[in-house]
Amino acid sequence: MTPNKIDFIKRTVVLHGGYEVIILTPKLLCETISAMGTNTDYYVTLANGSGYSYLAKMFFIGTILKKNEIIYLPFLFNSKEPYGQNCYQGRHFSSIVLFNYCTAQISVKDILTALKTKNYQTSNVNISVKNMMNYSDNWVDYWKTTRRLTIKQHSEILIISTNGDLFGNMAGACLELAEYGDDIQYNKYPPHKHFDWSENTSNSLGITLCYWQDEEKITEN
Repeated sequence: MTPNKIDFIKRTVVLHGGYEVIILTPKLLCETISAMGTNTDYYVTLANGSGYSYLAKMFFIGTILKKNEIIYLPFLFNSKEPYGQNCYQGRHFSSIVLFNYCTAQISVKDILTALKTKNYQTSNVNISVKNMMNYSDNWVDYWKTTRRLTIKQHSEILIISTNGDLFGNMAGACLELAEYGDDIQYNKYPPHKHFDWSENTSNSLGITLCYWQDEEKITEN
C-alpha cells in the first residue's frame, strides 16, 4: 500500500438474475483496527493512530465507490486479548463492510451471500487516495448528513452504509484521531469522534470512533 494508492483484490460475484456484487478487499490489512458492539446495538471502532490513518483511507474510498462495489475489511486482532476492554464491554466483530447507498442498492442478504459465494472472478485493482486530505479537511453541511447513516450487524460482520458526504466526514474524523499517534496516554475517556447523533437513520444507533492502544503501552508511558 503506497501513500497515494491502495491495492485491492477485486472479486466479482454474480447473484440471482445476473445481479453483480463487486467486493474490494485490501491486500494489506492493518493489525490495530477492531470494532465492538454491545447488547443495545451500540457500536464503536477501536484503533490507534496508525489504525485510524488506515481506516481514513477506507472511508475516503467509500466516497468514490462505483456501482455495486463494497469494501470488505477483515480484522487481524486476537479477540482473546483485552482489546478495547478498558473503553467498552461487548462483542468483537471479525470484519466490517462499507457501502455507499448512492452507488450500491444492495441488501444485507445479498452482501452476505456474495461474501460466502465461492464462484467468482478475481482481479487486482488500485485506487488513488491522493486527494483525500483536501476532501476530508472540509466538513460537509449538517443537512447533507442528517439521517444518512445505517449500521447493521450480522453474526461477526458489521455493515456500515451511508452516502459520500458522510463517508468524507468519517474519513476526516479518522485523520484527526490519527494525529494522536500510537502511544498516547489518556485518563478515563479516550479521544473519540461521535457518529451516533443526528447522522443516523431511525433503525440505527450509529457508531463512535474511539482511540485505542495496547494496555501495556499505556502502563509503560
